[in-house]
Amino acid sequence: MKIFSLPDMTPSDTLPSGCVAVLGFFDGVHAGHRELFRRAAAVAGGRRIVAWTFTGGSRQRLLTDDDARFRLLGDAGADFVVAEDFADLRSLSGEEFVRDVLQRKLGASHAVCGESFRFGFGASSDAGDLARFCGALGMGCTTVPSVTSGGEAISSTRVRRLVESGDVKEAARLLGREHFYCLPVVRGKMLGRELGFPTLNQIIPGNLAAPAPGVYVCRVSFEEDGEARDLPGVCNMGTCPTVDEAELEEFLKKNPGYVLPEGAALGTDTLETHVIGGTPDLYGKVVRVSLFDRLRDEKKFDSLGDLAAAVAADARRAEEYFRLAGE
Repeated sequence: MKIFSLPDMTPSDTLPSGCVAVLGFFDGVHAGHRELFRRAAAVAGGRRIVAWTFTGGSRQRLLTDDDARFRLLGDAGADFVVAEDFADLRSLSGEEFVRDVLQRKLGASHAVCGESFRFGFGASSDAGDLARFCGALGMGCTTVPSVTSGGEAISSTRVRRLVESGDVKEAARLLGREHFYCLPVVRGKMLGRELGFPTLNQIIPGNLAAPAPGVYVCRVSFEEDGEARDLPGVCNMGTCPTVDEAELEEFLKKNPGYVLPEGAALGTDTLETHVIGGTPDLYGKVVRVSLFDRLRDEKKFDSLGDLAAAVAADARRAEEYFRLAGE
């Protein structure tokens, strides 16, 4: 079990006694998840709020990696994040989970979950069982109805479908923020620089959901000379092999834990971002790219001149997007 104190993600050895535990995997930390923390704050009465979650166990591409997920939980209202390894939990019955994990390990006095929460061996226990097990141990329990939009529950699966279809604007509405990628920059073949539109190249790992191929309005956040920068941009999500193979091999040596997309050829799931007003050299640095809207499909051009003209037009549309939005 790993414990992090938020918002700075400082490792911790202990939790405050009598905390309120909010339970879930929280992929994406969408509007429905944030409602759980709003309800937890209402019942906490000064007690600390702990987000209990787990790592591993997922077979699908996710909206957020662990680091982003934990930090977003802090933004949602958690004082601490407790991350359990799924392998350590899978054999526990629902009753054992409440007794051994929530009461003994966390010291929780109250649990909060969504109505679709499942736990215990083979996901055999539900929110009703949680309330029953907690009550038997003298713990409180709050079950929160699903938050809906358009008559359908907001869920990570729903948001993931939107992102993968390219509808990042609707995904942002359900998330309550723009969908983003926080990834290191890989040096490419410098084609964009030759065309007058240098780009930041980032490979989306195989464990994260990728947006549909196409061109997107975005904002780029990074640190330069100790100063936080946040600039408008336009990015292409595609499969064009723009990443230099030797650079990629060197990058993977330096980042052994990085997961390439399954079966990926060079350049698969590559996000190429042009920062409007000048793209700085951020090779090797972690840069956050937030997607606001999709401008067009990915397209193959007959000449480099046509490509340059298209990028220029995309940049103008992105500038107009933010001008109309008042940003």
